[in-house]
Amino acid sequence: MKKKINGCMQNAYKNKYIFLTLTVLLFVSHFMVRSKVDWPMRYMIPAFLVLIVLMFVLNFNDVKKIPRNAFYIILLIGSLNSLILPAGTGLDEQAHYANAMQIADGHFINLVDKTEFYKVSPDAAFNPEGQVDKYNLYSRDWLQLKHKKSDYSVIKEKNYNIANPVFIPSAIGIKIGRILSPYVFVSYYLGRMFNILALATMAYFAIKKSKQYAIALFGVSTIPICLWISAGYNYDSFYYGLTLLAISWLINMFDNENKIQLKDIIVYSIFSCLLVLAKAPMVSIVILPLFISKSYYQSAKIKLVSFIPIALTILLSGMWLAQTRLFSIFGYVSSAAADVDTGKVSNLTYFLAHLKDSIEVFIRTFFNVIGQNSFMQIGSPNGHLQAPFLPVDHAVLNNTNIVIFIVMILITSFVVNVELPTYFKTILITINVFIIFATIYAIAGDSRVYSQGEPVVEGIQGRYLFITMTSLPVLLSTPIKKIFGLGSATSAIDVKIEEHICAVVMKLCLFGALLTTYTYFYVTGDLIF
Repeated sequence: MKKKINGCMQNAYKNKYIFLTLTVLLFVSHFMVRSKVDWPMRYMIPAFLVLIVLMFVLNFNDVKKIPRNAFYIILLIGSLNSLILPAGTGLDEQAHYANAMQIADGHFINLVDKTEFYKVSPDAAFNPEGQVDKYNLYSRDWLQLKHKKSDYSVIKEKNYNIANPVFIPSAIGIKIGRILSPYVFVSYYLGRMFNILALATMAYFAIKKSKQYAIALFGVSTIPICLWISAGYNYDSFYYGLTLLAISWLINMFDNENKIQLKDIIVYSIFSCLLVLAKAPMVSIVILPLFISKSYYQSAKIKLVSFIPIALTILLSGMWLAQTRLFSIFGYVSSAAADVDTGKVSNLTYFLAHLKDSIEVFIRTFFNVIGQNSFMQIGSPNGHLQAPFLPVDHAVLNNTNIVIFIVMILITSFVVNVELPTYFKTILITINVFIIFATIYAIAGDSRVYSQGEPVVEGIQGRYLFITMTSLPVLLSTPIKKIFGLGSATSAIDVKIEEHICAVVMKLCLFGALLTTYTYFYVTGDLIF
């Protein structure tokens, strides 16, 4: 215990200049708001306390502390973001909150949609429009709202579908919150924080288990997209966390010292299978080990047997996606099936009937996603806030986050010490492109963002490219090192230079994360006062 306390004190001393810089940033960010606004102390005080704790627990000088640093940054700043984000204003947050609430009530099947759940739970109906200026830490009515038990007897017609397990962490937070306090805001914010805890835990293990890719995983896991979008009720924390785990295991397979064992394929397949719960097209990454040369495997037999867990993953993923039809076989109607518009031509039929125009729509949307939407969300990760939309896009914030992201990708590429074969890089890029096009097709089914005949599918956000962002350092490593005359990705660099680069990446990511958080709570304060 004494050793840990001494370690924390040493961290605080070493981080003193970082602390002073970030404290100044806390106050200077006030002027990022275009209009004059009061100082929101209910946000500033928790933010300052989080900064103090971070200075005691973060160690930028020891590369072995990278996993722990990531855990603390994600958990503490993400939890702070969950308090700052007004209730019900995340993208589709009320629908996701309804799902988490039903699991917290012990309902894992026969779930109802958001609108019906308003009849069931007074807690869920508090904020159906996601009003930013009414449900935050300054809202007296919100802070005094007490929990009332859900009444499922009001639902007369049962719709059968299985609760998505990605909402279990939030449901646990809600359940604990109800035990600790009768007030809704306690369980609400704890539900959000447990979502962040799930991401922090997965990121920790992904980085800890990574042999050659730890700092790259740290970089992408602590950018504002991760820390802000996961701060609400959503499935993105699982999408991010499982992507980090899958890429960590995949890169480890190219370690020449440790050949691929069957257990590696099984674990990787589990991560890939679970991704279908968050982003269905992502499950396609499960086939990647099949393209790895048998020289990386312990034996040719291991590679042959690896087909089994991969095939099972594809089967289970298909069953999850087809659960509506599976329920109908046994005479049960799923809520998803009940909502189908039978009078509308399906998108697949429409796209095939207008093939030339459809190809143009997909290509146009593809370039829109990689060229605009991704950088927009990297710069302003919560620009999507609903009802009303928050004016969070400030030029300084946007440009700073984009510069930090680009610099982080480039310098982490410089310290990656594993090289993927050229053919495998081609396959990995192809899978990434396929995921983007599959996502475009899936999003096109949402009538809120696309109507048949429109030139572009809107609503494809930059966060959908997270696996591409995570893959960039290993894809760019060889060309980056060749530019500096190091030959290839496996060319070693000086240990001290590597440690310095890792420290720079961690400090840059911390700066960008806190700049975004500080700016956002001043913007929120501008709407409150």
